[in-house]
Amino acid sequence: MQEDSAAFWFSQTGSQDNMAIRGLETLLKKNATLNKIWNYAQSRFEGDVPPGLRKEHIIAIFVYTNNGPWYKALNDGIMKFGNIAEYNSKFNLTGFHYLLTVALQSLGKSSEQLHVYRGTRVPWFGKQGQLMRFGKFASTSHNRSVSERFGNTTLFELNTRYGVAIQNYSLNVTHEEVLIPPYERFEIVGARGTNHACTFVLRSRGYQGVEVGLQWDSSGRLSVYRKTFSWWAWLLIAVAIVVALLGAGACLYKCFGRCHDIQTHTS
Repeated sequence: MQEDSAAFWFSQTGSQDNMAIRGLETLLKKNATLNKIWNYAQSRFEGDVPPGLRKEHIIAIFVYTNNGPWYKALNDGIMKFGNIAEYNSKFNLTGFHYLLTVALQSLGKSSEQLHVYRGTRVPWFGKQGQLMRFGKFASTSHNRSVSERFGNTTLFELNTRYGVAIQNYSLNVTHEEVLIPPYERFEIVGARGTNHACTFVLRSRGYQGVEVGLQWDSSGRLSVYRKTFSWWAWLLIAVAIVVALLGAGACLYKCFGRCHDIQTHTS
């Protein structure tokens, strides 16, 4: 599985949403095929937008579930351009990546784990206790037979904490799809099968990703940057540590003083 992919965790703000949508609109003007699929997904969307999201976040899910070029181009880029500098210079689906990721982050806030399956035609090898990520958006299903339609050379049976049931926002509702983000980490807890067909049992072990934000680079291209603590955040942490140490010192002084008084009184 891919360990050096662009497994980004995006920080959502109103301004970041606006940048992603603007960047996506620029792309759609240049690519008639992608624009056609986006417009079709918009026409299929009915209902209310979940709190904290915008319509474009939900449309991104619809578009991803379309059997067209969007999902493959997105996942190929995520797998290939794990280096941020390379991602910014060679990847043009940043806005789509952001919208889809934020949609899953928002819709998947429940702590409930989902039991799902993922079938592939590709042989895969791993050992018990190994930690791994899919390293891309990974489609799974509540229904094992549905997953096996996509391949049974390797079948993953897994519990996911960050995967989101997207059936209500899918162009293929019969798939009973649960979409897993690139950054979720799993442990292989079991394996069974033969040389021709193998099943791996996975359990969620949190996430392993890079937190990033959006910005416009000097050429006006939508790009990402790695988020770090600002100087004032480090200052607050340092102050908190000093206060904690001083508090502990004062407590020790008081305790020592009290013990000393007791010893003096009893001697």
